[in-house]
Amino acid sequence: MTRRQLALAALAAALASPGAAQAPGLPGVVLLDQDGTGRALADLARGRAVVLGFFFTGCATICPPQTAAMQALQEALAEQPGKRPLLLSISLDPLGDTPQAMRAYAARFGLALGAAPGWFLLGGDPRALLRVWTAFEQPTSRPEEHAAQLWLGAPEGRPWRRVGALTPTGRLLAMLREMAG
Repeated sequence: MTRRQLALAALAAALASPGAAQAPGLPGVVLLDQDGTGRALADLARGRAVVLGFFFTGCATICPPQTAAMQALQEALAEQPGKRPLLLSISLDPLGDTPQAMRAYAARFGLALGAAPGWFLLGGDPRALLRVWTAFEQPTSRPEEHAAQLWLGAPEGRPWRRVGALTPTGRLLAMLREMAG
C-alpha cells in the first residue's frame, strides 16, 4: 500500500460516521503500562467510560495524529467536571513496544500518562494482547494495517461505539456525554 493510499484510507476512516458495535468488553487480562507496571485491564476501567485506541511506537502513519487527537481529548476532558473517561492506547507490537519504548514514545509527544492524568499506554504479553485485539477486531499479523479508529465504551456493559481516529474533539466529548446519559 502506498503512502497516498494509506493516507486516503486513514482519512476515510476518520470521516466515517460513528456506529454502535457490540464489542465483548475488555478482556480480563493483565497488560504492562509504560512504566512496566502490570495493569488488570478490566479493573483499570471498572465504572468508567473508556476511550480505547491501538498504536505501535514504530508507526509513522496514523498513530502520531491519533495520539495527538487523544492528547487534545485528554486536555479537553481535564476542563470537564466529574469523573473523566479513561484513555487507553493498546500496543499492536508487543515485541517492539517495551515499557522503555512506550516511555520514549510518550516523551516524544509530551504525553501526560498514569492514573492521575487518566491515560495509559499498554503492551506486554502477546497472548494477552491477542485477546484485546480480537475483542476489538484488530489485525494480528501486521500492525501497520490497523484501523484508524477509536472505541468509546460506557460503563455497565452498554454498547461500544467505533469512531474515526481523527474525529474532532468536540464531537468526541458530545458522544461521551451522550453515552453517559
